Amino acid sequence: MRGLAVLVLSVLIVGCYLDRRPQALRRGVDQVRSVLAEPKLHSLAIKQTGKTPEDRLVEALFSSQARALWPPRRPPEYDFDYSDAAGLPRRIAYLRAPDLPWSVVVTPDPAQHQVLLQGYGQTLDTPLVTDTVPVAP
Repeated sequence: MRGLAVLVLSVLIVGCYLDRRPQALRRGVDQVRSVLAEPKLHSLAIKQTGKTPEDRLVEALFSSQARALWPPRRPPEYDFDYSDAAGLPRRIAYLRAPDLPWSVVVTPDPAQHQVLLQGYGQTLDTPLVTDTVPVAP
C-alpha cells in the first residue's frame, strides 16, 4: 500500500514538472501586472477613448504603442517545449475575453477601481490564477 502511494506521488511530481504551462501562466500574469504599472502606459491611457480610467488603461495595454513596454519574450522561458496533441497554443496568450486555453485575460473593473487579471488553463470554466491591479480613480 505504501509503495502504491509513493508511485502515485512520483507520477504527480513528474507530471507537474514536465508541464510548464502553469508556471508560464503565473509568469504571464506577473508580466501583465508589471506592464500595467509602467508610467509610460499610464501616459498612453490618458489619450485613449475609454469611459473610465480602468477602460483606458486596458485599451492602452492592447494598443500598438504599448508593444515597446512589454519585455522581450524568451522562448526557453515562455514557450512549451513539447508537442501538445490537443493542439493547444504553444505560448501564453494575452486577451480581453477567455477565448483560448492557457491565456491571461485582462478586464477593467471600474466598480472596484481595478484591472482584473485572470489566468485560464486548459478549460475556460474557472481561472487558475486571479490577480488585481488597483487603478487610481
